[in-house]
Amino acid sequence: MAWIPDKGDVVRLTILEFWNGAISEGLYAWEIDDTVDAPSGPWDNPWETLLSSRIQENTMHWATKNIAEAYPGSLLVRICFVYGGDIAAVCGDLSVSKRSPK
Repeated sequence: MAWIPDKGDVVRLTILEFWNGAISEGLYAWEIDDTVDAPSGPWDNPWETLLSSRIQENTMHWATKNIAEAYPGSLLVRICFVYGGDIAAVCGDLSVSKRSPK
């Protein structure tokens, strides 16, 4: 039996050099369909993070196109941190909330 992710599920996730107590610098999200055939732009880095150590650099465009075709209408998301570290994901929905200290 094959598992087909719902649109709300995270379908790909990569976390690089993430440390406890990390301070987030920013959260960015793009419609995945807008990033594949577009010229180079700020979405290059999340694709590189997402596919880090998984593919050869010369196959990046092929891999991004395959993911975008498999999950049309999804979001390419990047969270970057002040002192390094990066999170990249492909997901159907994105919800962000802020917790107040108790």
